[in-house]
Amino acid sequence: MTAPGRHDELVARNAAMRDRVDTMIENLQRRTGEMAQAQAEAVAVQGEARSADGTVTVRTNAAGVPTALELGDDVFARTTPAKLAALVLRTTQDAARAARDQAQQVLGPFTTGSAFLGQGVEPEELVPGVHLVAPGIPEPGAAPSTSRGGDDEDWDADAPILRDDR
Repeated sequence: MTAPGRHDELVARNAAMRDRVDTMIENLQRRTGEMAQAQAEAVAVQGEARSADGTVTVRTNAAGVPTALELGDDVFARTTPAKLAALVLRTTQDAARAARDQAQQVLGPFTTGSAFLGQGVEPEELVPGVHLVAPGIPEPGAAPSTSRGGDDEDWDADAPILRDDR
């Protein structure tokens, strides 16, 4: 039987943990919505580039696929087919790069490992005293394993993957 003071402490810790989990879930749902919005914006991005001489303009979609090509009225009088082809190709690459850069700018806040946890939050901080122990991955500071994988004799499929270090 648990002492009354200890029971109250456990109830309070449980309530605090529930509040923290509820907050984490709310943050995850908010960030998931934000990420979906950012993905939609990134897909809608268009890149555009104009050649230095102004004779070629190219627009691309977010994937860098050309969607429009405009040639100046005097382009054929000013260049050769080979030079024009190279100019179109270079301008298309510039437009694709512009689209990629815009998409990366939109998605930038979601490219870090802590995008859903928040800046500076490490997964181990979420549940104090408990950390994930993945089978086959040594603990920090542990001696390297000589196991070659496969059937580990000490593997226990029913063992918990969370360990309480208290």
